[in-house]
Formats: sequence, C-alpha cells, structure tokens
Amino acid sequence: MKSSPETGLHGRASLRLRTRLTISHLVVGLTGVLLILVFTGVAMLQAVQQAAEDQLVLLATTSSQALTIPLQNFLTTENSIEDLRSTAAHLWSGTSNIHYTVFLEDGTPILDSHAGAGLTTAGEVPPEVLQTLQSQGNPTVLSRPNEHGTTSMMIAAPVTIEDQILGVVRLETPLETILPTAWRYLIGLMLFSLLLIVGVSAVAVLLSRYHSAPIERLAASAGRLSSGNLNTRALVEGQQETQKIANALNTQTLRLMNSVNELRTFVASASHELRTPITTIKLRAEALRAGALKDPTVSDRFLTEIEDEIDRLSLMVNDLLDLSRIEAETDTSHYRRLNLGIITAEVGDVFKARADEAGIQIELKIEPELPVVLGDEEQLWRVLMNLMDNALNFTPPGGCISLSVASVQASSVRIEVQDTGPGIASEDLPHLFQRFFRTDITRQRSSRSKGSGLGLAMCKSIVENHHGKIGVQSRLGEGTTFWVELPALQ
Repeated sequence: MKSSPETGLHGRASLRLRTRLTISHLVVGLTGVLLILVFTGVAMLQAVQQAAEDQLVLLATTSSQALTIPLQNFLTTENSIEDLRSTAAHLWSGTSNIHYTVFLEDGTPILDSHAGAGLTTAGEVPPEVLQTLQSQGNPTVLSRPNEHGTTSMMIAAPVTIEDQILGVVRLETPLETILPTAWRYLIGLMLFSLLLIVGVSAVAVLLSRYHSAPIERLAASAGRLSSGNLNTRALVEGQQETQKIANALNTQTLRLMNSVNELRTFVASASHELRTPITTIKLRAEALRAGALKDPTVSDRFLTEIEDEIDRLSLMVNDLLDLSRIEAETDTSHYRRLNLGIITAEVGDVFKARADEAGIQIELKIEPELPVVLGDEEQLWRVLMNLMDNALNFTPPGGCISLSVASVQASSVRIEVQDTGPGIASEDLPHLFQRFFRTDITRQRSSRSKGSGLGLAMCKSIVENHHGKIGVQSRLGEGTTFWVELPALQ
C-alpha cells in the first residue's frame, strides 16, 4: 500500500519536529547538566583536597610530637643525627609519596628524605617553614611549586617542648597524587549526566520550562556548595531525574559533613587518648634522667611503667589500624560458611583457664544443629574474644559468665555473652560502641588488662560488615548482656 504525498509530507514534518525538539531539549539538558557537573566537580575537588590536607596536617602534627625527644637529644647532647634519621624513617616508612624535611629553629635543614637532595641553604628558608616560625608554632599549609616545578602541598608543623620551638617538620606531597580520587568521582558524575541528557531529550517541548526552573535552583545550590557552604540543601522538586540529582547532592553533602565531623571528633579523641601515655613516659624519662636511675627500686618501677605505657600505645595504634582496615573492608569474596556453635565453643575453651584462675564460672549453651552463616571466621572470632574479655574483666570472683548461641526463627543466629558484673548505667548504654568511650566504672576500676577503648567499636564494625546487629542490655547491680545477631544462610 503506497502512501499519499500528503501523508509522506506530514511524516517528514513530524520527523523534523521531533528532531528539532530532541536537539532543543538536548541543548537545554546539556547546559543544565554541565553547570551541575562544574559546580559539583569543583566541590568534589575542594573536598578531596581538603580531606588530604587534613590528613597531612594530622600526620605532620603527630610526627612532630614523635620527633620531639630525638631532636631534643640531638640539640642538647650532641648525639649523632642517626637517631633522628632512624625515627623519621620509621615514622614515614609506609608513605612513599611524602617528602619530609626537618629544619632547626633558625631555618637550617638537617634531615631530608631525598638523601640530601634539594636541601636549601640557611638563607633560603621555605615560606611555609618561615610562616610557622613567625606564627609562634602554628602549622602552615601552602600549595606551591617545589624546586622541580611540580605543584605540591606543603605542611609545616613545629617541634616544640614546653612552648619552646626546637625545629620544624615539613611534609610535601604532589597534588597529582591527590587528584585521581576526585577524577573517579567526576567520571561517575559525567556518566550519570550523559544518561540524564538522554532522558531530557525525550521529553516533550512543552515541559521544557517546567524542567528549567528546578535545574536552575539545583545549579544554584551546587554553586553555594562549591563556595564552601555545607549547610546548603537542594530542593527536591520537578521530575524524577531532577529529584535524583538533588537527593544525590544532598546525600553527598550530608556524608561530607559527617566525614568532617567524624574526623574532627576522632582527632580530638585520639589526641586525648594518646596524650596520657605519652605524658607518663615523658615524666618518667625526665625523672630517670634527673637521678631516679640511681635508685634501683624506683628506676625498675619507672621502667616498668614506661614499658606498660608503650605497650598501651602499641595496642592502641594496632587497634586503630585494624579498625580502619575493618571499616574500609568491602570485599566479601573470602567469606565462607561457618558454624557459630564451633567458634563459640572454641572461644569458651580459650577463656576457661583465665576464668578458673579468677574464680569465675563459665557456662556454655550451644544449640545443636545451628544454621550456618556466611562470614570471616577470624573477624567473628575477634568479636567473641572482645566480648568475653570484657565480661571476664568486669565479673567479680565467684561470679558467672554465660556464653550462649541459638537460632532465631531459622532466619538468624544469636550469640549472647551475659555476666554478673556491676552493670552499666542506662545513660551510658547508647554510647558504648563509640570509639574511646569508657564508662565511669571502667575509668575508676583497676582493670586486669588495659584496653585501647576501641574493642566494642571494632565489634560493631565487624558485625555491620556481616549485615548483622549488635546490642547490649544492662542494669546496675544485675550484670550485662551483649548480643550479636547474624543472618543465617538460606
């Protein structure tokens, strides 16, 4: 059947109209998406650079504290610089992309990770080092070209003792090592933007004005976000595509704010926890240097306390590294089918000798034929070890610890660790799984084993990585029950 000339003409006109509408919507959509991409991309680049800057400042500050004693020894006792070099090499052994330099108070460089290459003369003090010295010890952050012409981030932190500046530690890292992370996010945003353009180009021309207003407001929100206003929230309005972008932008903004707040809280908590053992070690070392070393009894006690504090620092650092690794764990390919009854029985046997020595009874209640779970045996073992260790430390002689495991309606497996200790106040229960949180009883008691304050936080991260739940029930004077529920393998 042949079409009439009028039908063919109408078809060609409709085709041209659809083509013009597609092109017009593509232009409008492309303009809006490019604005979002630019503003959000700038915000992402700034956020990544700021996060890298915060991490480098933390590393520089921590490193300057660690170099205080070696640098003081070098300046006061004319020790070999090898002690200082050894300490610096240990501090930055795992940071191949960081170039470090140690300067004296007058700006003279005495140690450089490039084996002497690039050391400045006394009359050529780097600007970041000069600013730190002139600002009475405040850390300085600059982004500038180095002597090789590569733009780098420079962090200068003072090495001080009792408000006296002994020197300055400068860390340098090329900006090109920071940008790849931001580019990965930008590529993902660009791919999403391409999909959005395809969708916008299929919308009827009469809806273009309806689409333009939400996109413009969204671009304005992205602009405020790129200028550093993290309190900006995009309005969720318009069509589904626009709402998705607004929700994604709001979600990323909230995540960025949470990350910044968590980082600040973590730095404050870690600094507080590390300050006590470092201060104790410093005071004991000063006392030994002042003459206590001549008294065998006192010197032995001080050396023992120093060793205990070093062990505590080592435990805390190891737990911090483990917690960071666990929270970043996304690969579940090594998970395997596990019987929690077997793991529970093994953990109970491990603690039986300690419990007998402390006069504490351990009761095992393992339900037969438990459903299997999918997980990491080493990590789940660690959860039970931490919970049992806490129970044993808080249970008085003559008390009892109940370790049980049972199925819950065949959909999950529940582990409970119940003790007859002093219990936990109700106002402390919501905070137990926070990093470095300790109850009044924990702070006041004489513990059988000094912990890092990270055990329960580590347990929570491990359980959540296994898509499970962890909680606690307690009443003062009646003991405490920690429970863990993991989904059963169907």
